[in-house]
Amino acid sequence: MTTNKILPDKAVVQSQPAVQARSRQEHIEVVASRRDLTGRAQTASQGTITAKELQMRPAYRVGQILEAIPGLVVTTHSGEGKANQLLLRGFNLDHGTDLATFVDDMPVNGATNAHGQGYTDINFLIPELLGGVDYTKGPFYANIGDFGVAGSDHMKLASEVPRQISASAGTLGDYRVYAGGTTRFKNGDRWVNAFTWQHADGPWRYPDNARTLRAISHFTHGDDRNGFDLTGMFYRGQWRATNDQPLEAMRSGMIGRYGSLDPTDGGFAERYSLSGHYRMAGDNWKWVTSAFASHNRMTLWNNFTHYLDDPVNGDQHQQDETRTMLGGTSTYSRNDHIGRFESETSVGVQGRYDILYVDRRHTHERVALRDCPGSLNDSAQYACNADNINLGAVGFYVQNTTHWLPWLRTVVGLREDYQGGIDDNLIDGSRTVKHQWLFQPKGSLIFGPWKRTELYLSAGRAYHSNDFRSVSGSYNSGEFTSVSVPLMTSAVSGEIGVRTTPVDHFHMQAAVFIIDFDSELS
Repeated sequence: MTTNKILPDKAVVQSQPAVQARSRQEHIEVVASRRDLTGRAQTASQGTITAKELQMRPAYRVGQILEAIPGLVVTTHSGEGKANQLLLRGFNLDHGTDLATFVDDMPVNGATNAHGQGYTDINFLIPELLGGVDYTKGPFYANIGDFGVAGSDHMKLASEVPRQISASAGTLGDYRVYAGGTTRFKNGDRWVNAFTWQHADGPWRYPDNARTLRAISHFTHGDDRNGFDLTGMFYRGQWRATNDQPLEAMRSGMIGRYGSLDPTDGGFAERYSLSGHYRMAGDNWKWVTSAFASHNRMTLWNNFTHYLDDPVNGDQHQQDETRTMLGGTSTYSRNDHIGRFESETSVGVQGRYDILYVDRRHTHERVALRDCPGSLNDSAQYACNADNINLGAVGFYVQNTTHWLPWLRTVVGLREDYQGGIDDNLIDGSRTVKHQWLFQPKGSLIFGPWKRTELYLSAGRAYHSNDFRSVSGSYNSGEFTSVSVPLMTSAVSGEIGVRTTPVDHFHMQAAVFIIDFDSELS
């Protein structure tokens, strides 16, 4: 259940302590932060977070900003540079499985990622440039495809930010420099540029030495109805990881509370992207098209089992990925009156193509070894697994909202997804080609509002994709070949919820739900 206390933008709360000899007033400014979606929302758990709230939330790391989404827990288990650990709706989402994340309409989840399916690294973001977050929960929205079963978040970039230069320094090697601002042109165009450098060590015996560079350039012409925008982003990060450590090693005095059995764990990440939108609108229609291209490189060194498999060299593994991702969306929406019924319809297509190289190597202090414990592959290439993979995905959807009565509306959505891929196994020379279609109906029945209260009944089908190396059998190194792994694993879900404002400035949402997956993630 989510409860939000919403007060006017400049409410004043007065306090007069009894212990003071003379009268004194304290002024506290309480700022509204959530938008009331009564009469517009598709489900009880949908919401919008404003830029004002995001800018007021203290955040030690970028991922913490997403904790503004009710019920979403954002944490970390390997230091500052790696993607966050996410939990929502009873799921341990690891690094992003079943939470579809978008920045400026670019998908962030990494399909067939070297470390984990759906890997969602948002460390490339500069928090000062966020213009709000739209979030959903459950698979009830036709415009949400892969990884969106538990929920989704769409982070929007601001078209204007104040000019500012700031620097901060703290204990534990925490330093940050930020410079950003907006250039306004005579015709109303806006050009936002920002840059940050950041460093953090943490309390560890072997400091994280996490250092990052981020830069964003965002140009906007026109407005949300007619115009276009272009965005370029750059990110580079390096760090030492602080992974889990055995309790027995601490109790025996082998390492201290902040120590590590393998201080060479860590990582490197680099990302470039270019994206944009083109918008056209009329009196009762709107057309939005977006496109994106990004290039990512990532290397992780992790030693989670220490000396379980290799008592001599240890169990550290290196995971490498190089990914180029191309894609876009196009959505046409219109409002119509059919007789006395008001109707809103959206038709859209989404596409994405990933070209990637992924591998895994057994390493000692970041140096690759020939042997691969537990692998059936010949490791003559110093790689336990190595694959060139091409993945293509396209989704078509239509969604209609009809207001039948002042207190009754329906939302009906249909979605069809196609995914296909080719895996060239560089270890044994084999090639695997797979593809799959999946149909997904969705819908909501909404009653109200009565006295600023609405009741929602929602149901839908959705999916998450599986690691293509599991689909092809490459990831298992020839093991468990009798197990057939589909490209897409479907799930069905239902939700009953309420959205109400019982008194002024007090807004509440509550929902109960069930989600049933065909199988665990592979």
